[in-house]
Order: sequence, then C-alpha cells, then structure tokens
Amino acid sequence: MRRKLTVTWVVVADNPLTSLTVTGNPRLEHLGVSRVAALPTVDLSRNPNLDSLTLWAVGLRSIGLGSLPVLRQLVVRDNALTALSVSSNRLLEFVDASRNQLTAIDFRNNPALDDLWISDNQLTALDVTQNPLLTRIFVSQNQLTSLDLTAQRLLNEVDLTSNLLDTAAVDAVITQTLLQPDAPSGYGHLMLEGNAPPSAQGLRDIAALEARGWTVLHD
Repeated sequence: MRRKLTVTWVVVADNPLTSLTVTGNPRLEHLGVSRVAALPTVDLSRNPNLDSLTLWAVGLRSIGLGSLPVLRQLVVRDNALTALSVSSNRLLEFVDASRNQLTAIDFRNNPALDDLWISDNQLTALDVTQNPLLTRIFVSQNQLTSLDLTAQRLLNEVDLTSNLLDTAAVDAVITQTLLQPDAPSGYGHLMLEGNAPPSAQGLRDIAALEARGWTVLHD
C-alpha cells in the first residue's frame, strides 16, 4: 500500500518559479518563498494550519489570508501589494509588509501583534490602539502625520523616519513613548529624523528618555 506523503514545510528560493499550488496540502504549517521570477498570487484557501507565511520579493500583487486562522508570522515584503487584509488573523504576532504600495491597513483585530514592519509604503494613517503588546514599530518612509502610542506599554523601538509629522505630532510621540508604564530602561530606540523638529518641551522629554538609556534621533 502506498503511503500518502504529508507535507508540513515548504521552502523555495532563488528560482524561476511563476506559479505555486499548495491546495493539496491541508497540513502545511510553514510556507516560505523568496526571490522567484513572478508569483502574483497564491491560493491558500485550503491551508488552515499555516502558522508561518513568507512571500518575499516574489512579485506578489494580491493575497487572501482569510482562511488562515492560526497564522502567527507574515512576511510579504518587497512586493507590489496595494491592499492587505489581516482582520481574520487574530493570532498574528509578526508582520513585515515593508516595501509595497499600501495606502492603508487595519490591525484592530490583531491583539497579539508584537512586531510590526511596514516601512516604505504610502500609509497616511496607522491605528495601533488595539495592539498593546507591540514592542517594535517600523513605519519609516510613509506619509503619516501622527501616530497614537497611548495604548502601548512595552515599546523599545519606534522608527518614524521620513514621514510628515509636525512639531506637535513629534512631541506627542516622544511624550507617549516616555510615559509608557512598562517601557524598558537601559535600551530603546526612537527615530524621528525627516520630520519636524521637537519643541523645547519635546527636547526635555528626549533628555528624560536618554537618561533611561534610550537613543533618540531627530531633526
């Protein structure tokens, strides 16, 4: 009797691949594809056990994640995505969607999110008020005019380099970072270069952060 092969882990890299079918692998837990010729989309509708998904620099233009209830790690950086929905992925902890063409993304249904990389997009707003476990936010090279960090307690890295924050918005980010109730001491990075300079009060708050061991970069 021939035994059916159970595939739980697939990795493909540096390959002239132009299509990929994984619908026959319902027990698949990890899919990693990077630097292939062109993979504009992948059907994941029959992979409910997928825990980790990497589609890095594959020419991705769209991806449906609604059938992945246990997804925890998502890497879709260096693609051509104009939209990305993660509202069905409540267990998500890590997202890297940097270097796409996203104008908006909703993380309000991702309470476990810990690590967010979404630099080099076209975001004009970002709501992280429902993500209190975030420790790192990388959102440089976007078009944000503000970022509300009042819900965060554990941040140790924030990169807002090259956005559109005015002095009041820069001051708010500095103050909210300083006032985190469980913020780490002895380590932390806050990057605000490429925005308006902080006010005198903002500079005083920066000094308080630096006294805790934080590095703060600003104009």
